[in-house]
Amino acid sequence: LLRAAWDPTVSGHRVIQRLLHVEERYMPSLLYITLIQRDPERREELAKWALEVCCECGCDEAVFPLSVSLMDRFLSASLSIPVSPYCLAAGCILIASKLADCDNVTADTLCAAAEYSFQPSSLREMERVILATLRWDTAAVTPQDFLPHFLASVVGRGVGDSSDSEGELCHHFHCLNSIIIPPLTIHEYNMTVRMSDGP
Repeated sequence: LLRAAWDPTVSGHRVIQRLLHVEERYMPSLLYITLIQRDPERREELAKWALEVCCECGCDEAVFPLSVSLMDRFLSASLSIPVSPYCLAAGCILIASKLADCDNVTADTLCAAAEYSFQPSSLREMERVILATLRWDTAAVTPQDFLPHFLASVVGRGVGDSSDSEGELCHHFHCLNSIIIPPLTIHEYNMTVRMSDGP
């Protein structure tokens, strides 16, 4: 399977504004944000584990931010961490990889990554619980969705007029994304996206 080519005609300020508007629909509740800010270490631990698994499995760059978004939204709705937190993180990766990757991660691979602290049957059940909790509304807007629009804007201004410059910008963005998402509170994470609005 091949990913569809980028269409430069579906870009620009209007599209970015629309993404920012839709993004608000997928933000966790204020109560969840408050609880996470009191004890951010557990969420950070799960997010870092998700990043490691996504890197080891060679997932598409969009899988990691989407999996963290799914995890935050699930915890925001339930306000409780399940008995197996890593099963939750793995379930979010499983769903995100099915949405954002041509070659999705298997349940067996995720169980192995967690050193078999849960079984594939438990992971599939967690997947069903996550989907039911989120009412199957899983295609959330993440920072990854803004990248092609920013690149198109930069290239259009002549700042990065070669494929090498564009590839380098993509690499820097993915590195920054992997650094920012795990440790930040949800409010700060949202503010990094809000900066895209610009003056």
